[in-house]
Amino acid sequence: MQQSRMTRAETSAIIAPAQRVEFNRDGFLILRGALKEAAAFHALINELENYARTFATDFSLSNPASVLALAADDRTTLYCGLRYLPSLYRFVSDDLILSISRALGIAFPGIELFNNIRMDLPGEDQYLFQWHQDITYNLGSANCLTYWIPLSKTGAHYGGIEVIPGSHKRGIWPCEVVNPQGKSGLLTTRDIVITEQPQTPPVTLETEFGDLVVFSQMLLHKSLSNRSDNVRWTVQIRHSDFMEPYFRHAAFPMGDLTTLDKTSYLEEWTKDHGQDHPK
Repeated sequence: MQQSRMTRAETSAIIAPAQRVEFNRDGFLILRGALKEAAAFHALINELENYARTFATDFSLSNPASVLALAADDRTTLYCGLRYLPSLYRFVSDDLILSISRALGIAFPGIELFNNIRMDLPGEDQYLFQWHQDITYNLGSANCLTYWIPLSKTGAHYGGIEVIPGSHKRGIWPCEVVNPQGKSGLLTTRDIVITEQPQTPPVTLETEFGDLVVFSQMLLHKSLSNRSDNVRWTVQIRHSDFMEPYFRHAAFPMGDLTTLDKTSYLEEWTKDHGQDHPK
C-alpha cells in the first residue's frame, strides 16, 4: 500500500525547532527511535535478511553470526550486493526521510548515488575511514545530508562513528586527493586525506536499533573499530539539494567520476560562506 505524504505537523513532531537549532549548531542530530515504526525501514530489513539468506540460510540481524562462518569470498560478494537492494532506494525516497531533509533545509531533495549498507566485521580495521567529510567523496550540494542508521548497537565498543561538532561550518577542510590521475572505480578510504587535523574533542555517537543519525556532509567524522564479537550493520543514505545555486551552476556533479580536484564549486562556496572553526 502506498504511503501518504507526511503533513507539516507530522514532520514537526519529528524535527522540533530546538532540534533544528541543534543541527545548525553542531552539524548532526540523533533522532532516538525515529525508525522503530517506519514501514520502509522494516521493508529494507526484511529484504536485507532475505538477500543474506541466499548466502547463509539461517541469517538474521538479531543473530548475524552466520555471516562470520562464511568463506571470505562469499562475505565479499554478499557485501558488494547490498548497495543494489531495491528497498534501499525506496527507503531513501520515503516520505519520512524526504520530510526530515526538508525540515533541515533541503529545499528540493535529490537522491545521491552513494547509498550503502555497511557490514563491519570484528577487528576489520582496514576499511575504516579516518577524519573526512562525506562531501569530498560524494560531491553534491553544499547543504547535503547523510543519514547514518544503525541496524545494531553502535558506540565505542561496537564501533560506529566519532564527529567533530560544528566542523561543518568551515566548509571544505584542507585536504589532498591522493594520486588523482591513477583512479579507476570507486574512491577508497585512502584516496582523500585532510591536511589539517582537528584539535576539538570528538563526540562518540552511541546508538541503538531504530535510531536515526543525520549529519551535514560537511561534518568531520571518522570510523570506530568494531571491538565486539559480532557484525555491525549500518545504512548510509544521502540527499542533496537541487536548488543550491553552486551545485546547479556546476551541473550537479557526482563523486568518483568527477573527483574533488576536478571541480571548484565547493571551494567557491567555502570562500563565500565558510566560517572559522577552532582547530
